[in-house]
Amino acid sequence: MPWSSMIFTAAWGRIPTGAALTSTGYRIMLVAGTYPENTFPLYWENRHGTYNFPIIVQSADGRGAATLA
Repeated sequence: MPWSSMIFTAAWGRIPTGAALTSTGYRIMLVAGTYPENTFPLYWENRHGTYNFPIIVQSADGRGAATLA
């Protein structure tokens, strides 16, 4: 398993499951690079962000610097 996959999986695993977030949102920052499909979980279900408490995955190095492939 690539290190990027292990790091993302660990971060994703810290987000509570089974109910909508009610006290905080989560932001997972990706360093610049291309992330292949096998970097991420096979499913994204059971994590429920809301408008007030979203789950955001974004590039830490500016728009378009991290690419999901």
